[in-house]
Amino acid sequence: MKIKNCRRDPLEEVNAHGEYIKKIWKFTRSFCKHEGFLPCDAYAIVILLHPEYIKTAPALKGRIHLAPDEKRGACIWDNDSPPEKANVTFVTEIDTRVFVDLLHQLAA
Repeated sequence: MKIKNCRRDPLEEVNAHGEYIKKIWKFTRSFCKHEGFLPCDAYAIVILLHPEYIKTAPALKGRIHLAPDEKRGACIWDNDSPPEKANVTFVTEIDTRVFVDLLHQLAA
């Protein structure tokens, strides 16, 4: 008697998630062809509407490099600045389970 392995292949799960995300992006791009869509746009909207989904967000002092050289547009972070001088909340981690649930609701 041959016993079948009932475990799911992790690659299948990853591919399924990837295919789902591609489907969402394709759907979104279909109605905003000229504006474009980036996942970070969706993340930004979610955390603006639901800041409780933020897990980690240090307050930092930062600026944009504007000189006309090869660094133009770069974010410059001042790691030695005291917290009271912070001018940016830098979100480094969100509850991605909630984000995926929101995407599922949008696709339904």
